[in-house]
Amino acid sequence: MEAKILAVFVLAVLLMATATVAAEEIDSVILTTKTHYPDTIIAGAVGNHIGSPVFVTTQNRLDSEVLAEIESLSPATVYIIGGPAAISDDVEASLTEDYDVVRIWGMTRYGTAAELAQYFWESSEKAMLVWDVLGLADAGNYEMLAEARDLAIQEDIPVLLISRNEIPEQVVDALVNLSVQSVVLVGNVGDDVTGTLDELGIEIEDHIAGADRNKTTEMVREKVRERMRQRAQKHMVIVATGNWSDCIKAPYMTNGSARHITGEDQIDNLIAEIEQMNYTSIKIVGNPELAMIIYDRLTEAGIDADLITARDTASSSVWLMKKELSMIKMRADAMKDRLRDMYQRKAQNQQKDADRLVERTRMFISQSGLSEELKTRWLNWLSEKKDNFDNNIQDGNYREAMGDFNSIKDTIKAKTLEYRERLSNAYHSLIRQETTLQTALRERINSLRERIVSD
Repeated sequence: MEAKILAVFVLAVLLMATATVAAEEIDSVILTTKTHYPDTIIAGAVGNHIGSPVFVTTQNRLDSEVLAEIESLSPATVYIIGGPAAISDDVEASLTEDYDVVRIWGMTRYGTAAELAQYFWESSEKAMLVWDVLGLADAGNYEMLAEARDLAIQEDIPVLLISRNEIPEQVVDALVNLSVQSVVLVGNVGDDVTGTLDELGIEIEDHIAGADRNKTTEMVREKVRERMRQRAQKHMVIVATGNWSDCIKAPYMTNGSARHITGEDQIDNLIAEIEQMNYTSIKIVGNPELAMIIYDRLTEAGIDADLITARDTASSSVWLMKKELSMIKMRADAMKDRLRDMYQRKAQNQQKDADRLVERTRMFISQSGLSEELKTRWLNWLSEKKDNFDNNIQDGNYREAMGDFNSIKDTIKAKTLEYRERLSNAYHSLIRQETTLQTALRERINSLRERIVSD
């Protein structure tokens, strides 16, 4: 049953109003992966900022429930968060037939978060910096990141990821480009991190760091509650956490937070918190067995809650979308003019950058070691994209121009990775050949030695 629930989940802004709106009025949707928690969790902050629902799918195919929901909304743009390793080129190609598709990603989770911040925020005086680790999801700081995202949503600021002992170069660039003046720093980090911020002239407004990740997560959660106490509308999503994948299924909220429950022993404290905060609405998602126990205990305590995981995947998506569509539309309308002006300024500023980018790409192609046929095909594609960029600038289609610009950047990233992989494979092939030759030579020498001895 859990696998079925994982098939799709709409991460969307929880309702502030209950009126419904026409689905075709949603301008854009965000598509992210269920296999990589940072992209999906951070997508919630982006969705809140621009007023777009977030859908989660598998890497190599677009889940049928997700496709049905996207088709029902008929958005102009689908934003794909993450590179081909997160959501494949085949999934992107299947969407480009009907939608303007913009893929935003970096080489690492740090790079993807930095690209998202710079794409959707023209500037931001404040940013959220969260320590996260590369590697397997189970070893990551997913609960801490989910709480930090909720805190960032309260202030509508971008979320950037850093390592424990340094701020990656692409994150430094994002801080500078966004003109960040202060940060909320989450996690136990080294002196190099604070030293870099000092060199950049960026104030650490708040450094939230406990004795360990669990304590830090609780401290961030309390910060969210502090901000929510002043609000008339307060929404909570209770995530029955079996593992990291349950965290990414939790809807993000403009006026709310997610509460992660890992066992029955935490339910009493949860009930006390709910009664103290007087939440307006409560949703329960995540591990079905634990979610049902939580729902029963809350019901016994006289607390109304919606158990979303009891529904099948398709009906859950429709149910959430109908509840949240009005709030998403309100947010999108409020941002529409600001985003259009931002895209215009960015696209016009990128004209010189586009010329330099195209020239660098041509140089890369010439040095790539590809066949002449592939070089010609790639150069033709590049010229077409550059022409599209110039035409869209001239016609005032600034968001489409930015899409062309990012498409060129993304292709460079993908081809660079592919080329590196080819070089790596060639290197390892040579090593294997060398090892084989050495083995054959040793066997030949041993054979000759045996013959000499026998003679």
